[in-house]
Amino acid sequence: MTLKGALKEDSLALSRGYVQLLPETDTAGRAVVYIDWSSHEPSVGYSEESMHRVFWYMVHVAMEDLNVLQRGLVMLIYPQEARLDQFDHSLWNSIAESCKKSLPIRWRSTHIVHPNRFFSIIHPVFMSSLPKDVQERVVVHSGTKMKVLANLLRYCLPWDRIPSEIGGCIDLDFEKWLSERMTKEDQTLLQKPQTSLSSSVLGGAFQRNGAPDQTASANQSSLQQQGTNEGQFGENVNPFLLNLSKSSNTNNGTNSFSQDGTAGLNATSNMNSDSKVSVAKGPKLIVKSGRKSDPRMDRAVQAKLDDPTLPLLDALRQGGFVFPSLDDSRTPQYTVVDSDNVKITQRKNQLLRRIRTAKKKAG
Repeated sequence: MTLKGALKEDSLALSRGYVQLLPETDTAGRAVVYIDWSSHEPSVGYSEESMHRVFWYMVHVAMEDLNVLQRGLVMLIYPQEARLDQFDHSLWNSIAESCKKSLPIRWRSTHIVHPNRFFSIIHPVFMSSLPKDVQERVVVHSGTKMKVLANLLRYCLPWDRIPSEIGGCIDLDFEKWLSERMTKEDQTLLQKPQTSLSSSVLGGAFQRNGAPDQTASANQSSLQQQGTNEGQFGENVNPFLLNLSKSSNTNNGTNSFSQDGTAGLNATSNMNSDSKVSVAKGPKLIVKSGRKSDPRMDRAVQAKLDDPTLPLLDALRQGGFVFPSLDDSRTPQYTVVDSDNVKITQRKNQLLRRIRTAKKKAG
């Protein structure tokens, strides 16, 4: 599954940065998938299926680490700056359903960090979209930043391995990550084709005839013991990995992901190792920066940077935001919305965040 292959039509969904793979695993060796709910804007033109494929692509990348295949992954969800309409119940239903059927690694736990005031509405709906065994391992972290950081540390997530948005020290540069990932995939295509998940990737967990060896039994016993603490998805012996090892007797396999995001295995014809490999050039993938920038907010940020004493409201107005009911003295300011039906308080928070980011880059 590559950016120029299965995801060639999904550059817009990718560019949102809604789903990202953190550069470091947690201290238990599990991959950390970071999800920023405020980045989900299907109104800009991408489909639910497109974002679903982006999620599975990140899982696919995480699986390239042999330790992650054994130890699994955790999800880190940041909903604090999201609007109520940015929680997509349908998207999460489809993700959870596909994971339940086909996730080839263990979904260890889910951490929801700094929930906003809408979360009390979202929480029961979100929980209902998850399988029961995953629901038991959802942890909500609220309170001060120090309290949240202390709680995350108990779950093998120290501050030096989590994003700065939630109090950590990692400044995510998603555009740079995509560029490096594309370069890596281009280099891989120029090499001799190999099975994406060969028997060596499985770490000797299965023999080529599909029967577990002694090492596999020991590994399985260890993973069972881990599962008692945080649970796992499916049976102890994952059917996906078992079927993969069996199919390797007759065919070389490559991972393929269908349109609904579920993982599968497509058999390919045997290839002569001495034959020349021609690399088909797909359409050029245009990857945009982390988020689609609102020019009005750009102007508001610049106005505030030029004049730090300028009130936030005036900066927003100079940027081009219009608040029709703001001049009505009978309307409480916290209920005022702009012409896009976004609350003034949220616009101010967005402006403050953009200013912090601009100052951090400048300094």
